[in-house]
Amino acid sequence: MQTLCNSPSDSGGGMAGREAGLAHDEHQAVRLWLRLMTCSTQIEQVIRSKLRTQFATTLPRFDYLAQLSRFPKGLRMKTLSEYLMVTGGNITGLTDQWWQKAGWSGWPMTRTGGR
Repeated sequence: MQTLCNSPSDSGGGMAGREAGLAHDEHQAVRLWLRLMTCSTQIEQVIRSKLRTQFATTLPRFDYLAQLSRFPKGLRMKTLSEYLMVTGGNITGLTDQWWQKAGWSGWPMTRTGGR
């Protein structure tokens, strides 16, 4: 079994910690994964910036509307939160923002539970 946490003395004075026990292929896999994460983060930053500057919206609002556009008959907030992989509270917050932005007061339907 491979040891992942070698002490400096165990590794011959070289790298310490988890990296010391990794094979070359594993190092390459970790480096690739980190590079992909960096690229993904940079792409997301560009998308967020363009949504904000060109469309005066945010990525969460865009995701919210994109999901709703797939279901012309609408979605329950619980189902929407499952599709977006966020909590119901996040969906409620976005929905409240949309209603306020549109200048509407109240909800088109009666809420059950909660506030």
